Parts: sequence; C-alpha cells; structure tokens
Amino acid sequence: MSELAIETTGLKRSFGAFPALRGIDLRVPAGSVFGLVGPNGAGKTTTFSILCGFLHPTEGAAKVLGHDPRDRAALSGKLGALPQDAPLPTRMSAFDALCYWGELSGLSRVDAKNDAVRWLDRVGLQEHARKKGPQLSHGMAKRVALAQAFLGDPRLVLLDEPTSGLDPKTAHEIKQIIKREAGTRTVVVSSHDLAQIEELCDSVAILDKGSVVQQGTLGDVTGRGELVRLHLADDEADQATAALSALAFVTHAAFDRAERTLEARVQGAPPEEAVPAILKAALQAGARVVGVTRGQRLEERVLELT
Repeated sequence: MSELAIETTGLKRSFGAFPALRGIDLRVPAGSVFGLVGPNGAGKTTTFSILCGFLHPTEGAAKVLGHDPRDRAALSGKLGALPQDAPLPTRMSAFDALCYWGELSGLSRVDAKNDAVRWLDRVGLQEHARKKGPQLSHGMAKRVALAQAFLGDPRLVLLDEPTSGLDPKTAHEIKQIIKREAGTRTVVVSSHDLAQIEELCDSVAILDKGSVVQQGTLGDVTGRGELVRLHLADDEADQATAALSALAFVTHAAFDRAERTLEARVQGAPPEEAVPAILKAALQAGARVVGVTRGQRLEERVLELT
C-alpha cells in the first residue's frame, strides 16, 4: 500500500444526540488530489474540522501525516487549511494577516514576510496587499485565505469549498492555483461543485449521512473502465444497440432515446480495446456518433448513492 497522508478508522462525532459522523474510514494517498463530496449534512465539514484538530472525535481514530491531528506541535508547518468562509481580520491588511498566520504556523518573522509576498503574487493580489479585510471583495478575500493555506509549503492542504460563492472568472483562477500546487503536496478538496472535483481530483470519497458510501480513484468510482457511452445525432439506434449487444465483452447495451445516448456495459476488456471496438460496431450499424464518453459523471454517481 502506498503511503497515506490521511487515515481514519471508525471516526465518529456526535453533537448531543445527533450523530454527525457514524464511522468514517478514509484512506487518502500521499501526493494525491482527493475530493470529499456529498450532500449537505453528509459530514464533510465535521470531518475536515477533526482532521485540522478543531474538533475531537467521539470515537475512532485519525492519523494526519502519521500524527494525531490534536498534536498541533507535530503538525505545525506541515498542515494547511482553508475553512469554509473563513473571515479575514478586519483591522489588518492582507499582507499583515498573512505574516501573522505565517508566524503562527512556525515561520520566522522574516520567512513569514517573504512567504506573504510570494503568495500574494501567486494569487494575484500584489496591488491589494495593503487593503484591509472590509476593503477586499469576496473573491479577493477568498484568494487571501487560499494563500494562507499554502504558507510555509505544507505537505498537506485541506480546502473546504474553495470556490464557493465566487464568480466564474475568480473560481477559474483559484482552480488554476490549486492545479499548479497539486503536484507538490497532498491536497484534499471538499466541494458541492462536482464538475470541479472531476476536473481537479484523481481520487474521491462520497459521504452520506455521516458515512463513506464509496471511495477510490475517480475512474473506479465513476466506472470509466466499465461503461462506454456513445452520443448520437438522432433518436434511432435499434441496429446499433443490437450490434453492441453482440460484442463478447459487452454485458448490457441500451439506448436512451430522450438523451440520444447509447450505453454499453463492459467486462473483461481494457478501455483501449473496448472503446474502438464499440465505436466501430456502432458506426457499421449506421449510428451517427457525435461524441464518446467513458463512465458516469460524478454527479450521476453521487445522486445514485446519496
């Protein structure tokens, strides 16, 4: 098994009589970009809060970079976090706030200042460094908070709804920042934007009602190796459906007339062989194919499981 950046076993947390977490078992590979998804109330923010050491579990155990998350000293400088809608200090400039947070994470005053300058540049806020919290737009404040999470080059960064409430341009810019940083550390992203999770993450866990209902690589969760969809130009595909059903490795073929989508379930053939063969059979049967996709969208899978 590869090294794990996060491992939880039987993680439970109750608030009074309400069980927010019912036994979470997470395995986050080191170096991955990992998505944590699920509906409101699934337990995502509670899980994040425990991993950051803000909350203690009622039962179970968590290891973050090999340490109990309550051991602040052991994780100082190694763990960065962006809480959802984290407020900025109202009386401090963006630069001063980053310097303050940098020192809190264990950086020297000089290193904190240098890192604040570096990260204000990376998030595109050099010209706004001296603005205080109330003077920053929501998007600017989010970028300052994102910069805070990466101060000191932590090995693990937890991002809770990093693009929530942002306009498309600012959300795109923040996603590009996350992509640039992803290859240098482990990043865990919690978001309701499932298209964003598909774009950013290589592994994912789906939570519902305080439990993990599925986790694994994005390909495994969405069935990219087991499902091929052909998008057609018209709503007639009887011959193509029959042609796909006749393929030895296709266990089921069906056509959704409303969506103009011909779907084939695959078993026992690698995608690099199955997809060309399915496409060839459909075209020979007269199907007018305008697109090919593999697997379900993550949104579809989440809706099925939650």
